[in-house]
Amino acid sequence: MILDILSLLWYNICMKYIKINLTKEQQKQLKNAEKEVSNTQLLKRIQCVKFKDIGWTNLKIAEFLNVCNDTITDWLKAYSNDGIEGLLAWRYEGRQSFLTDSQLETIRQRNIEMPFDNASEAVDFIEEQFGVKYNLSWVQKLLKKNWVCHTKKQS
Repeated sequence: MILDILSLLWYNICMKYIKINLTKEQQKQLKNAEKEVSNTQLLKRIQCVKFKDIGWTNLKIAEFLNVCNDTITDWLKAYSNDGIEGLLAWRYEGRQSFLTDSQLETIRQRNIEMPFDNASEAVDFIEEQFGVKYNLSWVQKLLKKNWVCHTKKQS
């Protein structure tokens, strides 16, 4: 067990200092993928590998792409282990919601019966009803993603 932990630590340390040396074909693959992806997170992954290829440090890449250093290490591992396919595999499933399906239905019904004037009103409703404080941007996404956002027209 200790050997496994040491092995994992050593691998992580090595990944932070790994040098990516892309072939012309790999550079072409990344350039083509860069043109095709619409997801900004996937685009950052591609750029990460390209920056590493030209000699940037993980820290510099992380600062430039506005992600943490561990994320850079994860992306480089994915590319080193599985190539472009591994890099572009979207394995993020998101965080578990603090609201149950029943609570989401309550929000939906409230929005149908008496549309929220704005997302701030929905934030307040959620906190009052369920004791959960959500960020305004999350509630905006929730309303947009799950329901046609009925809002009162300004008179």
